[in-house]
Amino acid sequence: MAKYFFPLVGGVCLADDSGIDFPTRKAAVEHATRIARGVAKGTPKYAGVSRFVAVVDERGEEIFRTAVETYD
Repeated sequence: MAKYFFPLVGGVCLADDSGIDFPTRKAAVEHATRIARGVAKGTPKYAGVSRFVAVVDERGEEIFRTAVETYD
């Protein structure tokens, strides 16, 4: 298992200092997508305007980012 971090970037930036262990990169990317949807739904003012949830690996490299968007 590898640890991945999920900071919110763009506009309001929120760091993720804890991270979560996932068995695969794909699982981490899927988790980031769920976070982005949850942020958009729970805090609509964060939707759009170039806000993203990033996936950062243990080496500190961003491997993926997904937009915080509203989903109908």
